Amino acid sequence: MNQPTPNTRIAQNPRVRRSLLGLNALLACVLALLWLAPPGGSPRAVAQTSDEERARGRYTLVGGRLPAGNADAVWILDSVNQEIIGVRWDSSRGRLDGLGYRNLNDDLGVREGR
Repeated sequence: MNQPTPNTRIAQNPRVRRSLLGLNALLACVLALLWLAPPGGSPRAVAQTSDEERARGRYTLVGGRLPAGNADAVWILDSVNQEIIGVRWDSSRGRLDGLGYRNLNDDLGVREGR
């Protein structure tokens, strides 16, 4: 005759079965709450970002060589939010290094004041 394995004996234990069913029900409730929750996180997080709404950007990438050294850079222009950042790849560290950030609206404001 086939003898039950230790895992089968544990699964047949009514207390273990009830706790597993309870755990599955709890996880299903958490999943349902996350699925039904409004996008953007908690109301507190939405309240903090409502002061400064950021529009979805439209990006243009331009590659170029840096004047100093033997490195290339990528300039990322967000034409909707009027921002530009520059990054370069540091192959020795295996990461992107930021070169700079400019808010073009601020720059335009400086030109208009002249």
